[in-house]
Amino acid sequence: MPLTHIVMFEVRPDASPEAVDRLVTEARSKLTQIPGVSELHAGWTLQRDSPHRVVLTMRLEDEAALAAYRIHPLHVEYVEQVIKPVEQRRFVIDSLDAKP
Repeated sequence: MPLTHIVMFEVRPDASPEAVDRLVTEARSKLTQIPGVSELHAGWTLQRDSPHRVVLTMRLEDEAALAAYRIHPLHVEYVEQVIKPVEQRRFVIDSLDAKP
């Protein structure tokens, strides 16, 4: 059953604008290459008072695709090289599509 994977990032106050931008640009260039990811939206929040500055939303084929995504080398590299240097906190939620 298809699902939606949502990640919201609260970035460290000392994170450079370029490093924060990489959260979006690298997500678009790397995470879309992972099998099972059918759609990806990566962008900045409009609410300036929100602690979450960047939001990623992706569609995956099923729970097996999500499990494979989490350990895929491109995802692991993205987490280690792009996310960890700038994140203060991360909020993740996965939602299964409702059956018709």
